[in-house]
Amino acid sequence: MENEKPMNRYLPTVLWIAVLISIYFVFNALVAPFAEGITLTSKIVFDRLKEVGGFLLGILGGLALIEIYFYQIYK
Repeated sequence: MENEKPMNRYLPTVLWIAVLISIYFVFNALVAPFAEGITLTSKIVFDRLKEVGGFLLGILGGLALIEIYFYQIYK
C-alpha cells in the first residue's frame, strides 16, 4: 500500500466529494424551489421512522427465519 500512486489513493475521496456536491446541486435545483409549503414536525419524522423501522425489522425477521430453516435442513 505504500507504493500506491497518489491518484489511486485519493480517487475514492474525490469521487465521494463529487457525489455529495452533485446531490447538493440536485436538491437545490429540483426540491428547494417547491419546499416552501412543506412542514416537517417531529411527529411526522417519528411516524416515518417507525414505518421504515418496521419494514426493515420485517425483512430482517424473514431473513432470520429463512436462515434458521436452512440451517436446520443442512445441519
